[in-house]
Amino acid sequence: MRYSVTLIALVLFLVVMSLGTGYYVVQYQSLFFAAICVLAAVSAALLVLRRKTVRYPFFATAALIAYWWISTVVAIIREGWPYMDPISSAVSLIPGALLLTVCAVGSLYVYRITKHAAA
Repeated sequence: MRYSVTLIALVLFLVVMSLGTGYYVVQYQSLFFAAICVLAAVSAALLVLRRKTVRYPFFATAALIAYWWISTVVAIIREGWPYMDPISSAVSLIPGALLLTVCAVGSLYVYRITKHAAA
């Protein structure tokens, strides 16, 4: 069985997300980040094993990451956006937008590779 570049990149993304949120779990004892950490690790393992059940933890991981980013942006807006000019504001949103793009495209990819997999 061959592993595509996309699959390997998605597994690496999940491992990085698991490690990154694991840091927040240790620092802040956050159950929210613990959920992302565990779901990302489970998703990575299931992707490596090519299990159809990877859909559920991956979709949950992507949804929690999206919720995290959106709620953070909303909180920043409520406190007062840190940049006065629109260019700086737009540039500051690029990393989060890329994160959401990886979650959305990853979800489509996971759905596609598990759609025809044997049950």
